[in-house]
Amino acid sequence: MQEQFIEYLSRVNEECCDEVDNRMQGIVRRMGLIAYRIMMVLTAVRHLKNMYNVQMDSDGIVRLVCQESDYFVAMNICDTLLYHAVFIYRNLSGSQNKSSATILQETGVAARRNTLYNMLPETFTKKDYDAAVLALGENGSMAAKWIEVFIRSGKLCRIGQGKYRKIF
Repeated sequence: MQEQFIEYLSRVNEECCDEVDNRMQGIVRRMGLIAYRIMMVLTAVRHLKNMYNVQMDSDGIVRLVCQESDYFVAMNICDTLLYHAVFIYRNLSGSQNKSSATILQETGVAARRNTLYNMLPETFTKKDYDAAVLALGENGSMAAKWIEVFIRSGKLCRIGQGKYRKIF
């Protein structure tokens, strides 16, 4: 179950950052902590209900183990909470001043990649690219992968070490 939990949070984090905004990462991480706490509470309540059937270890310690039912209930609750968090985030970010945030209002990784591509000059260095990434408020490690996406899709070519040219 631990591996499932980590894989789920990684996938949701990537989806939220790609499809909504990089600033969703904090919300997803808090949601993971909330899910963990809900699992602990459900496990404790289930064990209190069965207090007469408690099994102790040889050292006299009661070990509470999260069962699949506790895990799935907590994850369903957090799925709903995350859905609502995305809804609220999009509505609140949509109320920003449109003139200053027009570029950032686009959603989806493809739209954000295209915005970055359109900001770049005809030839540029990695340093120029990093400055454009920073200006857009994008995640640097994610945007670093986008150079390879641009090259594979035929939008960019390498003309030297750390130097690139747009292909029109």
